[in-house]
Amino acid sequence: MSRTQARTIRWSAVWAFAVVASPLSRADEALEPHDLNKAPISETNAYLGSTAKAPPAWLGGWVDLGYTASTVGTGRLLVEPRPNHLGNEFLLNQLVLDLQQAPDPEEDSLGFHAQLFAGSDAWLLAGPGDPINNDIYFGFVLRQLYVSAHLEILGEGGFDLKVGRAPSYLGYESYQAPMRQLYSMSYQWFYAEDGCDTGTWGTWHASDSWDLTAGIYLGSNTFFELRGDAPCGVVQALRKRDDSGSNYQACTIVFGDQAIGQGNSALLEGKNQIVLEYRHQVPLSDRVSQVLQLNAGRSDEVLGDNHGVWYGALGANQWTITEQFHWQCRYEWFYDNGTRTDFDTNYFAGTVGTLWIPRKNMMLRPELRGDVAGVPAFGILNNPDRKRQQLTAAMDLVFTF
Repeated sequence: MSRTQARTIRWSAVWAFAVVASPLSRADEALEPHDLNKAPISETNAYLGSTAKAPPAWLGGWVDLGYTASTVGTGRLLVEPRPNHLGNEFLLNQLVLDLQQAPDPEEDSLGFHAQLFAGSDAWLLAGPGDPINNDIYFGFVLRQLYVSAHLEILGEGGFDLKVGRAPSYLGYESYQAPMRQLYSMSYQWFYAEDGCDTGTWGTWHASDSWDLTAGIYLGSNTFFELRGDAPCGVVQALRKRDDSGSNYQACTIVFGDQAIGQGNSALLEGKNQIVLEYRHQVPLSDRVSQVLQLNAGRSDEVLGDNHGVWYGALGANQWTITEQFHWQCRYEWFYDNGTRTDFDTNYFAGTVGTLWIPRKNMMLRPELRGDVAGVPAFGILNNPDRKRQQLTAAMDLVFTF
């Protein structure tokens, strides 16, 4: 079968899936995670600390399709943007089936989460233990697979436990298409965070304002496989400023061998990494929300005795104009000494976009993004022509059910 025939069959199947799934949407019953004022604090603790009754077990999912036009050419883009990593091409980013049951936060209870994750993003985000796949257009992984429990111990708030493969505690952005503001993601998300890890995590709801989390995991972005020489650790202190879920501060540290894995090249993986992050989300008004996030990391033994160093800052705002229309922007700076992106330089990026929700189970996100680097870092893989600036215009369409 030719590549053209394979892509035709794949796209036909996706559109058929979207058409069939559309009438089955349960979006009226769900959270609206694209709205920062209504979103859970992060995808790792959507129901932790909530006083609301947990929803029943449900099977859902989504399809995410997108196109990115780039000024640097056609093909695999170097450095950024991610996950829309192909210039001047359509992508089936995500085709997802999601089965979950959250524990009841009011009593001793159990839960689970299993997520079948396919598409180009599955290839991009695959880690050790995931199926090996050389097709950059379509991969398949079990992105989440864990059991969880809420225990009425250690005070009124109780204690939450999670065992298996689950998302990182770093970062406000989600790899899950319906749970993020923009189509493209930040430098911090791809180069300074750890993906979905296999491990055990516990969260103590110490008070109405404080959640304290500690965990141990098998290295960055693994599926039940040890990455590096020893397990890694994570500690987070989260302070909720009110009960809205959109006004909080979080300090997080991850540490250990392969705690966040490699950047663009496996040769620059390094050892004994440590990453510190501070995140502050705050509503500026009834319609405007803001996130500020600082991230810094270090890695030892990169290509011998060299050290990897990176750090950055980003901000993101969302303005809710109507329930169906939102304006979004993100502004960021990221420095890498060459061990994450392959280039020793500073990066600056600005992204503006809109979120249009014409119906409850459909969202459309056009965006315009500009990236600038201190050296010629942008271009197409295997093409020696490099540029210091890059402009991309992208749009994705998400169907949920």
